[in-house]
Amino acid sequence: MKLLKFDTDTLPEKDQFAYWSEGLHSATGVTTRRDEQANTPFHLKVVHAKSRFISLNRFEIASPCTLANPGTSIAKHSNSYIGMQFRLSGDDLASTFGRNDNPTKTGDLRLFDMQQPWEYRLNGYSVFSVYINRTDLLRRMPSVEHLHGVILRDNPLVDVLKQTLISVAKILQEADTHELEAVSHSLLPLAADTINLQSIKDFESTEVRSSSVLQTVIKYVEANYGDHGLCPEKIAKSVGISRTKLYRICSPFGTPMDFVREIRLRKAAGKLRLTNQRNIEEIAYATGFSGRQAFHRAFKEQYDMAPSDYRILARTEANPGATSCGKFASFWENYRSMATSFT
Repeated sequence: MKLLKFDTDTLPEKDQFAYWSEGLHSATGVTTRRDEQANTPFHLKVVHAKSRFISLNRFEIASPCTLANPGTSIAKHSNSYIGMQFRLSGDDLASTFGRNDNPTKTGDLRLFDMQQPWEYRLNGYSVFSVYINRTDLLRRMPSVEHLHGVILRDNPLVDVLKQTLISVAKILQEADTHELEAVSHSLLPLAADTINLQSIKDFESTEVRSSSVLQTVIKYVEANYGDHGLCPEKIAKSVGISRTKLYRICSPFGTPMDFVREIRLRKAAGKLRLTNQRNIEEIAYATGFSGRQAFHRAFKEQYDMAPSDYRILARTEANPGATSCGKFASFWENYRSMATSFT
């Protein structure tokens, strides 16, 4: 397991905020705002550790600020993970998570999806976060999109997870590689089981077996998103369920076609990032859209930018310029490498 540590107090005071805000945005897409002038001190400590299974972060921010993920960054697609944040101290002044806008308080354990927008406004906090690779998590559960911003309710399993996170947060800086690797290996199934229990409780009016059916639907759509004839009737018939049940189990995403559209847009965004050999119309057709105009409209609605602008931004963020603290660039280079190297 790799370990990184950083403290803004090691920088000149006039450079502290610029270094952190510019580097964080370049590496993750998350923005940092504050009311004070940019050259005033900004006190923050971070310990970041990553294994093959999960990424662990311990943040301590002593300066008022607002942290936000706009949900339109290129970085959110290369860093495809689900976060679980345990608030050790400090309450939000305000927070925004779509339908789940209750402020986070000390002791809360909150889920967030880096492919969806969120925002915290706070005076300062201490937090321990676990980031889980989306693919690894989806092997253990059908979906997590509907849980974005949810604060996990107390139950015996949540209590166990909280106590485990407290212990890991305490040893993060001193633990050796073998200890951290063992911890990360055990945290993944514990986190997945905790989220699954929350998901089942949230869907208590639906048969528990629907979660496995939804998993089948997800796999089918992932394999057939380029089919221009894909429709609720075809999906239902292919996975062996009624059209009514398909609509019911897809309700967390909207309609079945809303879910298909979401997957198509994610696939298209990946193709825009990774290849310059295909034009936008070819990518639109390959991902199931009827034409360039329909694709342009859907893409802009989802990512707040045109596909062509997204492709240009992808190239820019893939080769970020130096920050105002170039001599410390190795921290962000390592952070970016660790954050994007899930296997």
